Amino acid sequence: MVLPYMLPPWLQDIGWYAPNAWTIEAYHSVLWRGEDLMDLLPELGWLLDVAIVGTTLALLVSRLTLRS
Repeated sequence: MVLPYMLPPWLQDIGWYAPNAWTIEAYHSVLWRGEDLMDLLPELGWLLDVAIVGTTLALLVSRLTLRS
């Protein structure tokens, strides 16, 4: 994982589609900017959405695999 500001601008834009970028931004907000929980809601919401979708897909795949 590389800090987003170390990447070229075009790669920073693509990086926002990865959960790692949202996690790094949340850590950066808390540790360096001293933001509180309300300021982290966009990052935490995105990570929660990704976790729900990933868990749902994993459950569906495992059910389909176990039926065969």
